Amino acid sequence: MPGCDCSSFEAGQDQVIQRVDSFQESTREVLHNIRNVLYELREEPSTDSNFVHQVRMLLNRFEISTGIRSKLNVDAGWPARLSAASAYNLYRIVEEALNNVRLHSGAARVDVQLGAIDDGVSLVVRDDGRGLLGSDGSRRHGMGVMGMRERAVLLGGELDVTSDEGEGTIVTAIVRGFANSY
Repeated sequence: MPGCDCSSFEAGQDQVIQRVDSFQESTREVLHNIRNVLYELREEPSTDSNFVHQVRMLLNRFEISTGIRSKLNVDAGWPARLSAASAYNLYRIVEEALNNVRLHSGAARVDVQLGAIDDGVSLVVRDDGRGLLGSDGSRRHGMGVMGMRERAVLLGGELDVTSDEGEGTIVTAIVRGFANSY
């Protein structure tokens, strides 16, 4: 270039190349992290092994990754076997409830209770976090709660979320009709 300081042009060009390289490396790292998260979300729980064991493993991973203490309680009447659809959807309800605890609750502890009721089962996830009240005093329910409700309905059940500010959150799924179909 006539009348140009080529050394400053080349230095500027080198800086641009370094920044592009840095952006590319950052992009690769973000894509790698997204792939890992998607893999974990898509990983289906095994239904040929014990459902209780699968939930226990989920809670162990949750506690290790978050530092939030967890406990699993299983009633004596909990079914020894579940249908694949029941195991899958109940597992995903627990998984989403734990995800909400991790993201929103500020909890130090979460308890999961697998219960047997008359002709069905109950699943309760209880945390000791800050609760769900929004800044305007209204309860906030997002896509995660909607998804948990849909999963409970798919099983012929219902899902309820209760919370008091500063008192934690309780997610309860009740699924009836297990007497003949688990």
